[in-house]
Amino acid sequence: MTRIGPLLASMFVINVFGYAAIGGVLSVLLPSQVRLVAGDGAPSALALVTGVSAIASLAVPPVVGLLSDRTRSRWGRRTPWILFGGLATAASLLLLGAAGSVAGLLVGWFLVQGTVNVGLNVVLAMIPDRIPPRRHGLASTVQGLGLPVGSVLGVQLGAFLVDSVLLGYVVLAVAFALAAAVSAWLAREARHASPGELRTVRADLRRTFASLRFRDYRWVFSPGRCSTWATPWSTGSASTSCRTSSIRRPGRPRPTAWPPH
Repeated sequence: MTRIGPLLASMFVINVFGYAAIGGVLSVLLPSQVRLVAGDGAPSALALVTGVSAIASLAVPPVVGLLSDRTRSRWGRRTPWILFGGLATAASLLLLGAAGSVAGLLVGWFLVQGTVNVGLNVVLAMIPDRIPPRRHGLASTVQGLGLPVGSVLGVQLGAFLVDSVLLGYVVLAVAFALAAAVSAWLAREARHASPGELRTVRADLRRTFASLRFRDYRWVFSPGRCSTWATPWSTGSASTSCRTSSIRRPGRPRPTAWPPH
């Protein structure tokens, strides 16, 4: 039986410091850099940097999930991704801190958004992999606590070091690298043998998109029914609003059309 205590601690640690890095950079350090670099054009430059970089946070998780499923190493499947994802994030943070142009900030934040989502998303795979179903609720709660705790920590740290932006990046980079190492150690697993049968990447993608055949599943991901936005990061939180009234639940009457005619 897997001891879930170390796994829960691993999730909490990497999420706290991962969201601390995101919150500290996005709320304090990055806007300060953009203001210095772009001057009066800071608002549009910041929108460009954060908007384009959001592509990385959207594209990386499914790719990393497919690759980690196929990883076979002496440290297991997920652990190498947690560790090296953390080291890559630390390097990206240092690169971003040294950037002196809008283009450099865009590339740096794009890399941070991509690399930080490696560890944050791979650690989620431990829930179905290694935690009993009756404990999934507890695991999701512990994992979710990392967002508010880490965001507040990152914002406060960024505000404290706002007069020395590069030092702020160094502190966040070192903290996240250490957190990734600790998380990987806590989540260490036995070596995985080669599987007898493993679906191809194409087959996995086909199974994923096949779910869109179901009407309720399509409603969830419909742009008109689900919108995600970031609330002011001074509060260290992100808000996702889905019109769940559009989803038909078992035993519930079919929802009325929205907006009403």
